[in-house]
Amino acid sequence: MHSNEALPEELLKERAKLYLAETEQESKQLLGYLLIFRLDNQWFGLPTSNIHETTHLKNGVVLPRVQTGVLGLIQQHSGFIPLIDLHYLLHLPSIKVTPNQSQKLVVMEGDNGNYGFLVNELSTVEAIYESYLVSQEESIEEKSTQMIKCLLEFPIKGSPRKIIWLKEDVLSELVEAEL
Repeated sequence: MHSNEALPEELLKERAKLYLAETEQESKQLLGYLLIFRLDNQWFGLPTSNIHETTHLKNGVVLPRVQTGVLGLIQQHSGFIPLIDLHYLLHLPSIKVTPNQSQKLVVMEGDNGNYGFLVNELSTVEAIYESYLVSQEESIEEKSTQMIKCLLEFPIKGSPRKIIWLKEDVLSELVEAEL
C-alpha cells in the first residue's frame, strides 16, 4: 500500500478503538491492591502488602477474661497468634463472636508478630483504581472514621458494592494497643 492511498474504513475504526482502549487504560490510576472481605453485611478492603495468608479457621482457643478486642489464640503453623475482634476495633455493633468453621481467617503481619481476625466471606484481591473512589457518607460512625482511608464502589459478584478501604497502619496500631 502506498502512503498516499486511503486506509480502509474498517481498519481506521479498529485502530481508533485500540487507541481509545489504550488511552482509557492509561488514564486509570492504580491506587493499590486490596483483599476484599465481608464482615456481617458490610464489605471492607485491606492492602495486600501486610497480609500473610488467608485460610479456614482450624484450631482456635477462646480465652476467658481477655481484653475486649482480643477473642483468643489460634494455632498457626508452629505457634499461637492472637485472634482479634475486628467488630470491636471497627466499632461495629457488638455480637457474640464465636470462632467457627464457616468463618475465614485473615492473618496479618504486625510490628510485633502476626495476628489474625475472622471474616464472614473472602471475595478477591482487586486492583483499585482512582475511578472507584466515592465520597464519604455521613452514615459511617465517627469513631470508625480514623480507620477509613476512603470509600470505593465497584462490582462484587456482579453487583455494585460499597467497600470501605481500611488503613492498615491504624489497624496495626489498634491491634498492638489491645495486646
